[in-house]
Amino acid sequence: MLDSWLGIVAHDVTKYGAAAGLAYLLLTLGVGRLRPHRRLQSRRPSGRQVRREVALSLVTAILFASVSLLAVILPAQAGWNRLYAGPVGDGWGYLLFSLVLMILVHDAWFYWIHRLMHQPALMARMHRTHHLSRTPTPWAAYAMAPAEAVLQIAFVPLFVLLVPSHPLMLLLWSLHMILRNAIGHAGVEVYPASWFDRRPFRWLTSTTHHDLHHETGRLNYGLYFTFWDRAMGTEHPAYRARFAAATGAPGTGGGPEPAGRRPAGAALLAALLAGGLALAAGQARAAGGHDAAILGEWVTPGHAARVALAPCTADPARLCGRIVWLWEATDAAGRPSDLLGRQVLSDFRPAGAGRYAGGRAQDPEDGQSYDAQLRLRSVEELEVEGCLLFLCRTQVWRRRPCPPG
Repeated sequence: MLDSWLGIVAHDVTKYGAAAGLAYLLLTLGVGRLRPHRRLQSRRPSGRQVRREVALSLVTAILFASVSLLAVILPAQAGWNRLYAGPVGDGWGYLLFSLVLMILVHDAWFYWIHRLMHQPALMARMHRTHHLSRTPTPWAAYAMAPAEAVLQIAFVPLFVLLVPSHPLMLLLWSLHMILRNAIGHAGVEVYPASWFDRRPFRWLTSTTHHDLHHETGRLNYGLYFTFWDRAMGTEHPAYRARFAAATGAPGTGGGPEPAGRRPAGAALLAALLAGGLALAAGQARAAGGHDAAILGEWVTPGHAARVALAPCTADPARLCGRIVWLWEATDAAGRPSDLLGRQVLSDFRPAGAGRYAGGRAQDPEDGQSYDAQLRLRSVEELEVEGCLLFLCRTQVWRRRPCPPG
């Protein structure tokens, strides 16, 4: 029995290491550096975070192996479940059917278990461990508390108890599960822009879908597919805009920058877009020589939060901006966000023709500030550019519409 358990542990650890390692090298590092606009967050994970993710995932892999042995393999030997072995032979049709069925049922299991774990009591005791990775990496695929790991893997013995299952089918399901899991935590969008509106691809969860869940701590609970989130109204309102910004899909103001421009790795605008923030302000009047059209409330794609543009308190001749509203007003633990009221734009001087220059943009997450400038495209559109040395990113903000709902 010990040899069987060690073999299953080695198998699960190898699957995790291969899937997470390949996703990290090819996507997080490879695509993330070759196509930087596809990075979903300006924040970068620390080495300490990666080490924590790997350690937690190894514990989860051991728990998965233990449950597989005790609740699947040993009961099968005693005839207590419906696991069957032997050559597949003419049973390929049923094997593929059972594989698709298991993926669909697992997606439903994950959605409802995941949503349940976002209730405050269970979040604090079980799921908060996974959300310590606000900017996840593929190594976070199995990074969860032991109690959550047992709850997640409990799906397998229950499925095998009810549905005849071949070991090859379970292997294919587990490979699909860990690969999709690693890709979902890669922090880099890999799907093409056209997938969002093309059947059947639009029903697949993208990396943006799950990354947005980690960043905001709520909504987007699905694992493989989006239909449960769409049916239950739990899809994040910024999802389409964030996917478009990463892939270059038309119609939302997102996408790669013009030739010769590349996004600053941690510039404020990347933080506001990839970090899921939107900007707003209260009513403001022209003062200190400012263009009245620039004062007021401006919103980033997705209406995730808002910033107030108004004359600076210390020097009314200059323009400043504060975050005054967030779609995600609380973090994963239910605490009010400390970003509300944060000044993120400061000391912009009028430069004529609707332009403001010489200002600073602050990343609300790490406090780092960058050179920035503003330009009114029209009374409804404000072009904001943040630069780190010669690396710049431009984003269009829009005049605040009526609040959602």
